[in-house]
Amino acid sequence: MGVLTLVAGDVINQNMTGITVWQPAATVEIMVLTVFIDNNGGRFGLTNGVVNTYQYTSNFNAVNTTLGNVKIGITNSDYWTQTNGTGSTQGFSGIQIK
Repeated sequence: MGVLTLVAGDVINQNMTGITVWQPAATVEIMVLTVFIDNNGGRFGLTNGVVNTYQYTSNFNAVNTTLGNVKIGITNSDYWTQTNGTGSTQGFSGIQIK
């Protein structure tokens, strides 16, 4: 089986259940457009591996929330991070812009 190669314009759908960071390759840039999160989810945002900057917390009573109109650019230097609640289901969708 070969390695999947993505190019600018490709859609990224990442299930973050059970993991806390997602870092693209060195030359890749992603624009996150939608976040999927359930009522057990935690916070999400950016990290550079040392400092976390969280954009949102999901400590509310909603079920299977989709946060549209989110614009978070992630790179290899500033990439996706989140905290996972117990049994949470989270993820994001975006588009590769570089």
